[in-house]
Formats: sequence, structure tokens, C-alpha cells
Amino acid sequence: MSHDEPATGEPRTVDIDLRRDTFKRGTAYRTEHYGVPSMRPMLFRDRPLALLMSGRAASTFAVKWFLHHHQIPIDPEVWPHRIRTQILTTTPWHNDKATAVIRGELAIPPLLRIARDPYKRAVSSFLHSLRQTRPREPVAEVLGIGLDEPYSFERYLTAMETLVPQGRCDEHGYLQRGLVETFAPLDRVYRVEDGLDSLRAVERHYELPETSAADYERLRQSSHVTVYDTNDDYVGDRPFPISPEIPDLVPATNSFYGPMTIALVNRIYAHDFDVLGYARRSHAEPPPLST
Repeated sequence: MSHDEPATGEPRTVDIDLRRDTFKRGTAYRTEHYGVPSMRPMLFRDRPLALLMSGRAASTFAVKWFLHHHQIPIDPEVWPHRIRTQILTTTPWHNDKATAVIRGELAIPPLLRIARDPYKRAVSSFLHSLRQTRPREPVAEVLGIGLDEPYSFERYLTAMETLVPQGRCDEHGYLQRGLVETFAPLDRVYRVEDGLDSLRAVERHYELPETSAADYERLRQSSHVTVYDTNDDYVGDRPFPISPEIPDLVPATNSFYGPMTIALVNRIYAHDFDVLGYARRSHAEPPPLST
């Protein structure tokens, strides 16, 4: 998928009453019918554009990039998502615009999604589940283990193959897709692996000022960047301990992947490969689950 071409999707036709009714219903209904609710879209103030993101998919970069284009200062001591949830999306202009879209008084603006490679994101989501109770609870339930019992990446993905289609997992492990994409196709996708030149192509398309190289590096900095080892020995079948702390060094992303885990990610996240333009790795049929 080229950034110079629109993302694929159905024509932008929306049943206004259905849209209004769906957004008004509770989280349980929306999850059952449309999947796990993702982060609320961020609506640009001075142009028809909505920014979409998902957890463990460069969402912190996405928030900082949005704030950068709105000239909102970013305090390095403040988590950017706190600015998003407690300040930005509660401002009158953002609330009014979102409400008008939900009510059908404004058309759904063009949708820009910032995306991450599904293989890298799956590992990141697995590691996140080891640190946080909320994403770990449904995994432990499916696996039939205690909440503090270690599990491997293979077992995590086996659980996610059950949880993702049912919309029962935490948002960080769900598809890179949100409720609004039920009603309108993506207009553009920016894959974070594609770098600054592709980001600038997106900015030119939406007539946004181009991000400088210095600002790009600043926006990419995050307090929760994981440092990966360079050893590629397979660890996908190794149980990892439950701990709230991020290890100083974790195995390289590729070391989590063999025939089984590649096949599982290809199946679970088929939507992300098909819609966001990522290439699937080739794989053999998965072997029996390691214990």
C-alpha cells in the first residue's frame, strides 16, 4: 500500500441513525458487535481529519505528533496520553466536533491511522500483558492458569486466537481497528517503520507542515522504549515471569518467532496485514503447542 494512494475500503456510506445509536450504546454492546473499543480518535481542530491509533502500536508517538501539529507543548515529565485523555479530548472544541460527528451533523472526516508491524506489536503486547493485570486476566482465564503463573509467547498467542475474534482481549492485543472504521474506510495509513519521508508524504497530503528531522527524533523518544537483545535464539516456547517491571534487556523480536508463532500471528491479525499493508512472513504448519 502506498502512502500516495488511499487505503482500501468500502465507499464512505453511513447510516446516520445506526451510527448515532451505536455510539450511544454502552461498551459491552459495542464490544460484542464491533470488537474491542480502541483509543478515541483525535480530531484535528482546523481541518477535516481524524487520527486513529492502537495500544502498543506507536500510540505515544501518534499523540505527540498530533500535539506537535496543534502547537501544544509537551512536558517531558507528563505522560502524553494523560494530555490526550484529561485535557485534549475534554476541550470544548474537540468534544463539540466529536459530538457532531456522532450525531451525524458532521460527516466522518478522512481517517488517518498510525500503524505498527503486527509481528513487533504482538511481542510488545505479550510483554505488556506480563506487566499489567487487565490484559493478563482474559489470557489466564483461557489458558486455565493462575493470574501470576508464567506463560510463553506461544501460549499467549494461542489464547489470543480465542480472545481476539470474541472481542474479549485487552485493547493492546486487539486488531489495529476501531469503532469508527466500521462506518468509514481508512483514508491513509502511516506505518511507523516507513520513517520520516513517508510521514512527510502524509503531511503533504493533508497540507500539514512537514516535521523536521530534529522534531521527528524528539517525537520518537518515549519513556517506555524496550531495549532488545541481539541474540536470535528461539524463546517463543519459554515461560516468562509475571512482573510489573520492564526488564533491562529482553530477547530480540525475531527470537520469539518460529513456524508456530508466525502462523498464529498471520491468522489472528489477518485484518492488520490485509488493511494496513504489511507483508506476511512465510511459514510451515504450526507444530504441537510447547508446554
